[in-house]
Amino acid sequence: MRSLWVFSLLLLAGVIGSHVYHEPQRLLESYFPEAQVVRRSVYLSEAEQAQMARTLGFMPSNRLYSLYEARKGGQMVGYGFFDTRNVRTKDETVFIAFDVRGIVQGVEVVSFFEPEDYLPPGRWLSLFKGKSSGAGLIPGRDLPGISGATLTARAVSHSVRLGLALHALHQDAP
Repeated sequence: MRSLWVFSLLLLAGVIGSHVYHEPQRLLESYFPEAQVVRRSVYLSEAEQAQMARTLGFMPSNRLYSLYEARKGGQMVGYGFFDTRNVRTKDETVFIAFDVRGIVQGVEVVSFFEPEDYLPPGRWLSLFKGKSSGAGLIPGRDLPGISGATLTARAVSHSVRLGLALHALHQDAP
């Protein structure tokens, strides 16, 4: 009976097997300390969505996104972007921080609902740091792939590229 109970717990843990790694507010605070962060809605027109699809090589799944603008003393110091997308059969959410010029400052996994075997390692995520929208950000071509986690690598790359494209498209918008 006890072994059945232990097996049930292990099975349940495997089924749930997902984790939330960061609280969004704490990520914003850690990347933009002492900054005032405001969420700004970015609405893509059909033409902008089509333009981004041509540029990115994939169709943005939505036309409404949120960028987080960070200001210190009235000066813009950076942007944050949270993106949730399906990896294989379950979702992951990543956070991308970039400076005012659109240079990636960091990429963090906020939550990951796939098995942890597919979780991208921090060392791989750090390869995005210092990259911009003009830089090659395609796993297997510009970045090393992640053995056994090709779909995760592709999903993270799409999120980073989408965040940078939104920044480039709307950085001067009111």
